[in-house]
Amino acid sequence: MPAIGEANTSMWGWSFTSDSKAIGTTDASSTTATSATSLPPPSLVHLRRTTGHGADAAPIDTDHLPLDTANFDGDSTALPSWFPIQRIDSLSIDTLTFRDKFCRAPVILTGCDVPRHLTPEYLADTYGKTTVPVEINSAKQRMVLLADYLSFRDPGLSAMYLRNLHMCRWFPDEVAALIVPPCMGIDLLTDPKQTPGLPDEWRHWFELFVSTPSCPGFPVLHVDVCSIHAFSMQLHGVKRFTFFPPGDSPRLYPLPPANTASGLPTNLDAVDLDEFPAFSGARPTSVDLQPGEVLYMPAGWWHTARAVGDSPSVTIAGSFVGEDNIDRFLDDYGDFSAVRSLVARGAAILK
Repeated sequence: MPAIGEANTSMWGWSFTSDSKAIGTTDASSTTATSATSLPPPSLVHLRRTTGHGADAAPIDTDHLPLDTANFDGDSTALPSWFPIQRIDSLSIDTLTFRDKFCRAPVILTGCDVPRHLTPEYLADTYGKTTVPVEINSAKQRMVLLADYLSFRDPGLSAMYLRNLHMCRWFPDEVAALIVPPCMGIDLLTDPKQTPGLPDEWRHWFELFVSTPSCPGFPVLHVDVCSIHAFSMQLHGVKRFTFFPPGDSPRLYPLPPANTASGLPTNLDAVDLDEFPAFSGARPTSVDLQPGEVLYMPAGWWHTARAVGDSPSVTIAGSFVGEDNIDRFLDDYGDFSAVRSLVARGAAILK
């Protein structure tokens, strides 16, 4: 998403001690929903290191505990000590049901129309001669042939992250196959009357992310700017997402002035609680996103992700504005544009 996009960091290497208990809530909807494989968050006082697992430790199965988020207002105090991420058949619910029951916390949608043809092999065969940036907008950025990156033969290159490539700019012929799940409703980013003055890339906001399990990923836990909802289509491989609810923001050491990036170290396994004591109260949950699934993530949720397993991960990430967040988006985008304008003017003066 703007300047930051999807993050990708190390996974938890903790397990519960005997005095930790899983807590769940009951479902308030007749819609069929199951919880995804989730990892209870670390109340670090109750967690110990797991030997021999590290970043690829398997998440703990929540045994299909449902969670009704209808009354969840984004404050982490409204959640149990950990909460399951649900998998919902997107074809079984309409927009009103989704908005009323499931859109306030991360949820996985199944049965969606996703472009599964966008595999590493297809991208290499079709666009292999395209020169693309890896680790874009970072000190490590370099330009490479897409075929060279997708061969995954160079260990150094494979450890780099191909991310935040806007599909409408880099792969415009593929944009027609990118569809927002209908249960999410109409994306108001596509309507100039509702969201005037946006850059063209924001109108059809789909970005390509490719990484291998050896890639440490984007070096920051973050929350997306402008109160935008986010969604990720998993096309190939498995990606593990970790979330923190909006109420955890003070525990994640957001960096001013934007407060959208965390000041915690990239490796969340290695957080020094003497330096970051508030982190001990943070409440993450993790889930593995499988090929063909779509993860919906509401505005304000902190998140990070990384590829896991044996295969490269290919993800299309998008941004979404609906009726529930249009007012917040317009307010935040006004502030965002003003800051960007001041930065641009300052840069011009410095020149």
